[in-house]
Amino acid sequence: MYKIERGKRFFLLGAAFIVAYFFCPALLHGQTYRVYRPIPQDIATESTPTNSLFSRFSISGWSSISTGRMVDGAGNVLSDYMVGLRLRLMYEIWENLYIGAEAAKMEAADKQSPFLSSIRQEEFAGVIQWVFTPHTQPKLYMTLSLGQIRNKTSFKSGLKDLHHQTAYLTMGVGGMYRISDLIKVGGEYRLKYIFSPWKTFIFEEEGYLRQELAVGISLTF
Repeated sequence: MYKIERGKRFFLLGAAFIVAYFFCPALLHGQTYRVYRPIPQDIATESTPTNSLFSRFSISGWSSISTGRMVDGAGNVLSDYMVGLRLRLMYEIWENLYIGAEAAKMEAADKQSPFLSSIRQEEFAGVIQWVFTPHTQPKLYMTLSLGQIRNKTSFKSGLKDLHHQTAYLTMGVGGMYRISDLIKVGGEYRLKYIFSPWKTFIFEEEGYLRQELAVGISLTF
């Protein structure tokens, strides 16, 4: 009798094991997977790819408009705005911090004096950008730049060109939208503080502040 009862217990345990094997494979096979499955060498030695030095660089071109009055001695407006192109090279230090440099050429597009041939500006500055939404589309950022302006006035009457140089500081906000792995488009608004406004015997720059709007395209290497 004892042998029969013992046989029933072994039978029931064996049946339970078989049922568990077929109806709970995840548990049993998972255990087998963890113990016996070898780790492929290529997976074990695989490292996380990192960006190369050059992939952190980007270059962008901007079409800009800069508003700010230039008036003559009688207060008549000679120019309300300037237009031009800006070229910028940036390097990514961290995910949300970039540094770089930019150069620009601007020219008054609404000259209102018969004596003026052109009013031009050349700019060069260092730039810092802080991206405060690094995981959104578009990415929004704040920008700060400090540099120098070289001004040049040409006259139609044969007078000698006039030159002027001063430092400037800009602060602004912008956004860039990625349309592919290499290409982004965006826009910016900046306030420019001019340390020494442009002044000649014919006209002068009215005030220390100018407003700038720009749209551009950026290429990442």
